[in-house]
Amino acid sequence: MAQHLTIWQNWYRQQSMPPPLQWSDAPVMHNGHSAWASEASLNGQVIARSVTSSKSTAQNECARQLLIHFRVPHN
Repeated sequence: MAQHLTIWQNWYRQQSMPPPLQWSDAPVMHNGHSAWASEASLNGQVIARSVTSSKSTAQNECARQLLIHFRVPHN
């Protein structure tokens, strides 16, 4: 399930000058239900965000959006 997160973490670690990302995870209420929000910001602008029922799924979806944003090859 964490395939995108693993690819993202590996790519990020390999960068000589990685982008200055701020990543946050927090429990939230979404449509009256408990959920997790993951968000990544670059220079104060949100570039990836996901709200799902589990933290790992939210992180993985956020990582997928980052892979697309930075044009990192992934399947």
